[in-house]
Amino acid sequence: MDGAIALGRELAPFDLSWIEDPLPANDYDGLRQVSAALETPICAGETFHQALEFRSLLDRRSVDVVMIDLEVGGITQWLKMAHLVEAYRLPVTNHVTTEVSAHVIAAVNGLTVSYIPWAEPLFKEGLPVQDGQLVLFERPGLGLELDPTALKKFAL
Repeated sequence: MDGAIALGRELAPFDLSWIEDPLPANDYDGLRQVSAALETPICAGETFHQALEFRSLLDRRSVDVVMIDLEVGGITQWLKMAHLVEAYRLPVTNHVTTEVSAHVIAAVNGLTVSYIPWAEPLFKEGLPVQDGQLVLFERPGLGLELDPTALKKFAL
């Protein structure tokens, strides 16, 4: 914990948006102490898959930003966790899967979308970026269309 605080203080001049997972995510009290000691917000939660884990993080005021991964149980569970976070008046962000996460972030007025377009080659068209912002398609569903050629290329 002391090392995380020291490093966080060294990074302060860079005005980071947040420091992600400076300690193991289930070290709720340690995260709270790091968060209290630093000006830079602390972000965690991407490894959680159960509501109780998020609730413990939130009840202890362990972080300033909560990151939710779609592996928490898909879109429905992601939205449930985001609404839990909202009850604590904390901002929420996503963990990877930009093409889908952009939609859930928009649905809850989240803080930001992590732009990691790893899956983009699977689609005929990736989400456009205009003026530094992702633009969601106005087509039904997620607006994404899989590229059959790419699916053959990446099939296992």
